[in-house]
Amino acid sequence: MGVKDVFDVVVDQSYQHALRRFEAAESRIQHLLTLAPTIVAAIALFARVVTEGPLEMDAVAFAAIGLVVAAVALGLGWLIVGSGLTFLDPANLENESYYGMGSEEFQRAIIHWSGKHLKQNRKVIWRKWLVANVMLTLLVASAIVGVAWAVPQG
Repeated sequence: MGVKDVFDVVVDQSYQHALRRFEAAESRIQHLLTLAPTIVAAIALFARVVTEGPLEMDAVAFAAIGLVVAAVALGLGWLIVGSGLTFLDPANLENESYYGMGSEEFQRAIIHWSGKHLKQNRKVIWRKWLVANVMLTLLVASAIVGVAWAVPQG
């Protein structure tokens, strides 16, 4: 396998794979953000069904709402200020040091930078999946707390 073959695999496939994983994690966060209001509505509906009298908002109810708010704030915060993927920047390729390189030497340099970007991108993707998992945990906890709040009233 020559430099050309490695170049084709590393540069194209590694970036494409990172992009797919990044978009999957991003999509999961967006789906959890969509699910959050549904959980709040389900808790309220469940409480209304099992309770005959008026609902009392106590610390447990506010805790359930707080968990949902925390999950939404985390997800929105990450989508707004979270890191993006690192790709080869064509502006950097205009650097004078690349002009005198032969084709194989240039491909080796690009492979080197692709490897560095792969490490950075893995960290970004891992953090994005971590955010999604923390959001999911907060939303499940809010549902459990919400049910615990509604049941004793019934």
